[in-house]
Amino acid sequence: QELYGFIISSKRRENVLKALKNKPLRPFQIAKKTKYKAPNVSKTLFQLEKYGLVECITPNKSSWRVYAITELGKQLLKYK
Repeated sequence: QELYGFIISSKRRENVLKALKNKPLRPFQIAKKTKYKAPNVSKTLFQLEKYGLVECITPNKSSWRVYAITELGKQLLKYK
């Protein structure tokens, strides 16, 4: 319930999660899809990752990282 509130309190967090619903993406792809600026997307991904809603599936790369939604993130979107 706390996580649900965390998501719905920010349209950006919700939209970034939704952008990852169908396939893993790089931050610039999410930015293009959601029309948010890349630094905002990166900050949002960091927040979502902290709560276990998304994960970096290329953690050894310093650039061109790819993010995917986790099962927990998918479950939260179902409540929406």
